[in-house]
Amino acid sequence: MERDTTLHCAGVAGHLFLLWSIWRGKAWTRPAILAAAGAYGAWAWADRLLIRAWAPPSWPFALAVTIVALAYTAWVVLDPDNTPYFQGEAYERPFED
Repeated sequence: MERDTTLHCAGVAGHLFLLWSIWRGKAWTRPAILAAAGAYGAWAWADRLLIRAWAPPSWPFALAVTIVALAYTAWVVLDPDNTPYFQGEAYERPFED
């Protein structure tokens, strides 16, 4: 049980750190979001196929949802309209009405 608690605490800390970096608009947030999304997708599928060695009958749908979610994440993060937000600290960006 102690091992699960450690993993959960590490996951919560990682998510909070990523949310803080998004809120602050850090320059390294964009690659971190892409890496975290890709790592989560890879972890979920590795767990499903390698650890459990079981794929439900609906695995094509689950794979399609994973691909769509990763594509949407990449599209939003790499959108040129969002680039100015991630180019410095919040207090360094010009105020927009």
